[in-house]
Amino acid sequence: MSKSKMRPVHPAEIHKEEFLEPPGITIAVLARSLNEQACDLSDLVMQKGSVSPELANKRSIYLKTSPGFWLNLQSTDDLRKAESEHGHRLETGSSQRGTADRPR
Repeated sequence: MSKSKMRPVHPAEIHKEEFLEPPGITIAVLARSLNEQACDLSDLVMQKGSVSPELANKRSIYLKTSPGFWLNLQSTDDLRKAESEHGHRLETGSSQRGTADRPR
């Protein structure tokens, strides 16, 4: 688990709970609106993919958010997953470097 004690939240979880389910939008309708393949969006909603800058931009226009909103969710999720998988190495990695590793 990360230092923040929060579990990783994939952008798809927010997307599904906040933007698809309440208004009853289907993946197929959203895919047509974004000019994306339904299977690609389905993979993303199933948390099998990640948000690209291009998709973040398209989503932001359609859902009236910002590209940064989606990209920040994605990068936070990626970082939390890395911390939970390799936390001890990430936390101690910089302190274990020798002086030879430092730029001069």
